[in-house]
Amino acid sequence: MKATMKRRLACAVLLAGLTCAAFGQGAESRRGQGAPAQGPKSYTADFVAVADTVGKAHGIKIVVDPGLFVAAPPAEPKQAASAEAAVNSLVAPVKNCAWRKVYMMRNEASSGIPAGRLAAMVRAIDILETGGLVLENPATRRAVSLQKNMPVLPGFADELKSLRFDPAPVYVVYSTLGAGSGGSAQDKFLDLQRQQLELMMQMDADTLAGSMAQAMQMLSSLDPQTRTQLFGTMMRAGTQMFMQMDPQARTEMIGGMMRSGMEMWASMPPDQREKLTRDMMQMGQQIMGQMGGPPGGRPPL
Repeated sequence: MKATMKRRLACAVLLAGLTCAAFGQGAESRRGQGAPAQGPKSYTADFVAVADTVGKAHGIKIVVDPGLFVAAPPAEPKQAASAEAAVNSLVAPVKNCAWRKVYMMRNEASSGIPAGRLAAMVRAIDILETGGLVLENPATRRAVSLQKNMPVLPGFADELKSLRFDPAPVYVVYSTLGAGSGGSAQDKFLDLQRQQLELMMQMDADTLAGSMAQAMQMLSSLDPQTRTQLFGTMMRAGTQMFMQMDPQARTEMIGGMMRSGMEMWASMPPDQREKLTRDMMQMGQQIMGQMGGPPGGRPPL
C-alpha cells in the first residue's frame, strides 16, 4: 500500500511539474511579443475628486461607491440649477451607476459609515421587489421594518427629526453591478468573484471545504459534453491569463500556491492524502485527454 501510494504521489508531482514547465515555456516564448496585457483602468479616484467639488459647490455630501467602475476621465459638470440636477449630470456618463438620497440616524451621520458598506446597503435595499417587509427577532423582541415607495410629503424633514434621523441627506452614488443587473457578462462575472472572495474570508476551513465539495459534486453531475466544454474554456482562459502575467507576479503566485499546498498536505491524515492523490491522478488523466494528449494522460516516452 505504501509503495503504491508513493508511485501515485510521484506521478501526481510529475504531472504538476510538466504542467508548470509547459506554462513556463509558453510564457518565455511570448515574453518578447510585448508587455503583459493590462486590465482596463478605472478613473474612480478622479470621479471622487469631481464629486467632492460638486458637493462643495452645492453644500451637500456625496459618497461614491469604491467599487464603481469609471471608464473615462470625468468632466466637471456644468453649472446646475439644483443639487439633484448636478448629481444627475455627474453620473450621466458612467455606466451601471445610480444614486439615491440617504437619511441616516444622527449618531451614524456624525460618525459616518464607510463608503463601500453604505453603497452595499443602498444597493441591497433598492433592489428589493416588495412593497414592504418586517423582520422580527423573537430572541431580542426587536423588529426591522421596510416600506418601499413611501411618498415624500410636506413636513418630511420634521418627521425625520422626530424619529432621530438627520434631515440632511447623503447623496450616495453606487454601482448597480453588485445587484447583478445590467453590465456585460464580464462585469457580472467580476462582481461575482468579488462577492465570492468576501464570503470565503468569512468562512472557516471546515465550512469552506464543505461548500467546495458541494460545488465539485455539482460539476460532476453535469453531462460529459458540458463538463468537457466548461473545463476546456476554463483551462484556455487560465493559460492565457498565466502567460500574460508579469514574470515576478507569476513566480510569487506559484511559490505561494506551492507553500500553501505543502502545508495543507503535511497536515492531512494519510487516508485523505491517498484519496486526494487518486483524485488528482484521475483529474489529470481527464484533463490530458481533453487537451488531446496521449491515452491515459501519460507523457510520451
